[in-house]
Amino acid sequence: MNNKLLLIVFFILTLLILTVPMFASESPPFNPDGNSVGTRFYLFGPDAYFNMESCESMLEDGEYEEYNTLLNYPIGENSRPPLFTTIAVGVTLLVEPILGDDALGWVMLILPSIYGALLIFPIYYLGKEIFNE
Repeated sequence: MNNKLLLIVFFILTLLILTVPMFASESPPFNPDGNSVGTRFYLFGPDAYFNMESCESMLEDGEYEEYNTLLNYPIGENSRPPLFTTIAVGVTLLVEPILGDDALGWVMLILPSIYGALLIFPIYYLGKEIFNE
């Protein structure tokens, strides 16, 4: 089998492994009774909720917030670079006409899985370089 085809198969398989259990479990990641994006979606860990709140703020204000008391309390200095937030907001703006008001929640659920699956490519090429194959 061609290496590039095998790499694409592993990418798709990894993406399925990371996303299917989220939707196939008995408790889906969506809460229809929630009154905001942060309460309608069940994210994994407090970091995801901070990122969602940061993305919501960027969608409302149009700029990345450098101070947030949810992080580094009481100073509130945000030492995280804005790349993840900016990409998430950009993808949200692209899919918002399709998904509506819940677009940010779905993006925050799926985007980390895509990032995880994309790790296949640098790991493959790093292993190929290290082992001279």
